[in-house]
Amino acid sequence: MRFSIWKVLPVILLSLLSILLYKGLSKDDRYTSVSMINKPFPNFYEYDLQRLSKVITREDLLGFTTLVHVWSSSCNSCSKDNAFLLKLAKNKKIKLVGINYIDDREAALDFLNAYGNPYSKIIFDASGNLSMNIGAYGVPETYVVDRKGVVRYKVSSGLNDSVLKDKILPIIYWLKKHDS
Repeated sequence: MRFSIWKVLPVILLSLLSILLYKGLSKDDRYTSVSMINKPFPNFYEYDLQRLSKVITREDLLGFTTLVHVWSSSCNSCSKDNAFLLKLAKNKKIKLVGINYIDDREAALDFLNAYGNPYSKIIFDASGNLSMNIGAYGVPETYVVDRKGVVRYKVSSGLNDSVLKDKILPIIYWLKKHDS
């Protein structure tokens, strides 16, 4: 029998391709849910959803403990979250800022008209870059940002009474008490 490279070459190439695919799939370069905890909220320059002539920046988050909520009009649980956020908005000690994530502007405005607007400002993140920079996987996601602009907590799910009462509000009240 004669050795032929042409018979072995496909096996070698398939083996190399398998190794490369395995390495690529096992590499974890995704955003992690804790990637922003205790780190400054990134600088940004985005348009206001309701007034495109107005710009919102990181400076708008400073000076207050802020709840930043990433949402979209196409998100099913975002309408449920909105009901909880409307309750929170009544508490004037908590500043709510929304990030409208990769959404149609008109659909987002219709969503606010239908469900109410709990936010003091809404960042129109049409490209999704800001949301990705803070490690948002999708919607809804909620961040607690202290008065100095540092992310202190993240919720990667919808809001409910338990999450608000047991996790978010205690952190906000602790920050307000100790963050002076």
